[in-house]
Amino acid sequence: MFFKFGYELHQLLFSSLNITSVTGLIGVSAVTVVLVLILEASKVALAHSKFYSAILRPNDRPDCFTDDMFLVETQSPSNSIRYFWLGVELGFYIIELILGYVIMLIVMTYNGYLMLSVLLGSGIGYFLGAEVIRKLSRNERENSSLTSSTEAISESVREEQENKCCSGDASSEAETKY
Repeated sequence: MFFKFGYELHQLLFSSLNITSVTGLIGVSAVTVVLVLILEASKVALAHSKFYSAILRPNDRPDCFTDDMFLVETQSPSNSIRYFWLGVELGFYIIELILGYVIMLIVMTYNGYLMLSVLLGSGIGYFLGAEVIRKLSRNERENSSLTSSTEAISESVREEQENKCCSGDASSEAETKY
């Protein structure tokens, strides 16, 4: 099959949806761009909700941590908040899945104009979504910045201990140092 650049579309998504004019094709192309933008926005929202649900998960720390490392541990949030974010993730996943299939069916009409509208919407959505994620990560870094050099050193030491302890190479590294 080849892409065709005509304005007549018969049975687009439904048996009763027939496009026979240029204005109809322009309308369908505009709706397609909006659907793709919503799909890209749902991808960003899903990533954002996964970030928050990952923060709210209980801390699964390995047994190799010492007791003083648990002094800094915060209280775990209630189950209702975790279930709320799980429901949000599920909702965005369902939206993403449905829109993905609808857009796939639109592309499978092999109409070149609709394919171009999908590409245009995807490009614009990706650009806007990347900006949103970049701003969110920048705000997160600014909010979680360390206030003193002591905190920065403590953080790097904790990460180093975590990597040595949990990688399974701690005993072999201790033997080679001494």
